[in-house]
Amino acid sequence: NSNCEAGGDKTENGKGASDAWIVKLDTDLNIIWDKTIGGSGEDNLLNITATDKDEFILFGSSNSPVSFDKTEPVLSSWVDEIGNTNYIHDYWVVAIDNEANILWDKTIGSFGWEYGQAVIYNEVNSSIIVGGCSTGGISGDKTTINHGQAYGYAYSEDVWLVEMSIPSESPNVLNSKLLIYPNPATDILHFNQSQTYEILDIQGRVLKKSELEQNSANISELKNGMYFIKIENKLFKFIKN
Repeated sequence: NSNCEAGGDKTENGKGASDAWIVKLDTDLNIIWDKTIGGSGEDNLLNITATDKDEFILFGSSNSPVSFDKTEPVLSSWVDEIGNTNYIHDYWVVAIDNEANILWDKTIGSFGWEYGQAVIYNEVNSSIIVGGCSTGGISGDKTTINHGQAYGYAYSEDVWLVEMSIPSESPNVLNSKLLIYPNPATDILHFNQSQTYEILDIQGRVLKKSELEQNSANISELKNGMYFIKIENKLFKFIKN
């Protein structure tokens, strides 16, 4: 993990409080590429495994809302005494290819804290099994009770294992079919296909949405900055300037 800006061997700036930093070396220990992956919060991807499809699965925890490389919201949060929203860690799975392109990501969690610790690839049915600690009960993606809480121990941690299938086609394949332009944009964002859409800020809040299919979105009222547009349950980043 890294909380640094670009410098030294690191070629990309940080995105949040803590990011994953992946470095690929050749057999002579020369750096081939490096990649910074994360959202606007704290992201810890400390485990990696390879699949038989030349993909790498990164696994750990994240409390980032929808932002930067994170396309799904956290499952739980709390508000402190001065009104700040604090997001709770969930499991976070990220798949990349040999060139460090992100293929997909998945947030898995309950209404408690989750800390991802291990991931293995199951060749038999092309799935992955992830595991770590969880304080949550039956909620969100979790279908089993917290055994410690059942006996009266608050915030007790259990081991939580989850098996998930690997998408046969990258969910981001829509990128190759749908064109969103220009990016950055000032007033109008165009699509090459008519779509319904939602526009979200980096905290995952819906700012605008269409009820009917359209081939453009008026973004003139948005403040300058980074946003996401959600189409067919996929998120795409764009810049308003």
